[in-house]
Amino acid sequence: MKNILLTLLLCGSTFFSFAQKAVDTVYRFGMDSMICKVSEMHDPTIVFTKAEVPPQFPGGETAWKNYFTEKFKGLKSGDMIEVQFIVELDGTINSVQILSPADLTTKEEKKVIDFIKESGKWFPAKQNGYCVRSWKRVRFY
Repeated sequence: MKNILLTLLLCGSTFFSFAQKAVDTVYRFGMDSMICKVSEMHDPTIVFTKAEVPPQFPGGETAWKNYFTEKFKGLKSGDMIEVQFIVELDGTINSVQILSPADLTTKEEKKVIDFIKESGKWFPAKQNGYCVRSWKRVRFY
């Protein structure tokens, strides 16, 4: 009887030890804040291309458009610009890449990259209720 109880106890503790653990982290973005659950089992090298909840500029699309309108002075060409970047777990921007147009001057590229980096912290993407690193793609003129 003791052996059976001991076996059940060991099997039960093994089962629960495989449950995913999470660490709650509070990120503050000015007046906005969010609780971000980060899985201890998450591989920090993985960057999602699509997540259940995509990364978002604090205040949503309207706030992003307002920021864009106020801060970005455009380029001489007037071309549509497509940029992608990684939104990290803490909302910081990393790995900014200009996808189009391909014919920007070095000065124009720097202007676009600086504009994105200066946008501040974003809300990170979420997958299965956990915050994850994710690519974000934006277009503007």
